[in-house]
Amino acid sequence: MYHIPKRILGSLCKQKKIKFRGEPLDKLINELEKAGLTDTLQYFDKEFRFAEGTKALTMCKPERIFPNSSANAEKFIEKLIQEKKILREQVGTFWEPEYTSEIKLCGIIQDGADVFIRMVEEKYTNRKRGWKSAREPYAYVTSAVIHFSEQLVELRCSYYVRHHYLEFIMDLLGFPNKMQKEEWAWLTSVTKEEAKRISELLSAKLSSSHIAIPSTVGSMRLEGIKDVDLREDKTFNEILNLINSQLKLSTDDTLDETCTLKFTDPVGQVDFDVVFEINILSGGFKFVSGLVSEKVIDQILDAFIIVYVERNKKKKAQGYVDTTQERITAGEQILEGSV
Repeated sequence: MYHIPKRILGSLCKQKKIKFRGEPLDKLINELEKAGLTDTLQYFDKEFRFAEGTKALTMCKPERIFPNSSANAEKFIEKLIQEKKILREQVGTFWEPEYTSEIKLCGIIQDGADVFIRMVEEKYTNRKRGWKSAREPYAYVTSAVIHFSEQLVELRCSYYVRHHYLEFIMDLLGFPNKMQKEEWAWLTSVTKEEAKRISELLSAKLSSSHIAIPSTVGSMRLEGIKDVDLREDKTFNEILNLINSQLKLSTDDTLDETCTLKFTDPVGQVDFDVVFEINILSGGFKFVSGLVSEKVIDQILDAFIIVYVERNKKKKAQGYVDTTQERITAGEQILEGSV
């Protein structure tokens, strides 16, 4: 079974002039395979199977090195098998366990030094049943990527539950229970200037800006009309200047910025908009609307990494030395000597 959004299937059908409106997914896939797009379907399946449903992106790094039992991707997967958290035949697959209030694994794939995991737990929603509302359970699925080379965890859940899923992943990796969440650094925290730099690297337009105002108003959000880049918009800048000059209030404290990225998949040649928020207050990236594929995630994270490297270069030029990587390298050498 393919994990491909219907919008992508529709775009592929358009390319091959295949009728797709009102047609069931299995028929569309069958027609696309007949049209010789099996490789393209397999490609998009890989692009969306862990990325689809991504709510946000938060990169975090522990102050300690990964435990020896999870020093690399192979050891980590073997640890999960030995602890009976997965079956050996489940590696490289998805499955549908009975979902409960406790987080469970429901998918795991190794890609080089990275391990993609899928997690499920029971959540509830209210549905209208005649005149009444009924509280019904559903399977809430999210994913994460553990980057063993860099010793990073990439969370793809909403901000408000990221500590919840980080605790689960900490346990999978074998960190001690006494380790606090505060011992993890949220790397995706950026400044207002860095957020602007990220959007420039992505050629993404600023479509909304949420600004804290030091007054009884608290904050305000300014949104542009479609296809307007607020950074270049005369009215937007005039409003900010008026608040500064007439009301004598600062507009420098930006809480979050929403950007629109026009993305073209390089393989399938499918175009779609990606609307994402750079949350300066919470530290991370939130997907507001649009499709999210692995290449979209990679493109955003690549821009962030450039900014992160530039930040560290500036700190080193000012005499600040980040010893995080040195500590990890030293720890790896100690572990290698003990194996």
